[in-house]
Amino acid sequence: MNVFPSKMSGKPDKLQSHKKKTDKKSGESRKYAQIPCDSIAVTAEANGVSVLGEDIRKQLAEDVSYRLREVIHVSCA
Repeated sequence: MNVFPSKMSGKPDKLQSHKKKTDKKSGESRKYAQIPCDSIAVTAEANGVSVLGEDIRKQLAEDVSYRLREVIHVSCA
């Protein structure tokens, strides 16, 4: 399963966007990419983990998304 946007194939993006309000008065917002729980399940299965609970998938997806944003932020600074 490809979790990266595919503009050429016409397939919808698998990444979900998340908006966080930074300034309620000006209406500015930031968009963050989030890794879906399904991608965590597929990756786990590909690496030999056949059973992974829904709560664990959600926590891992949140953690991976945060760490990915952190790496991108540090690399752009």
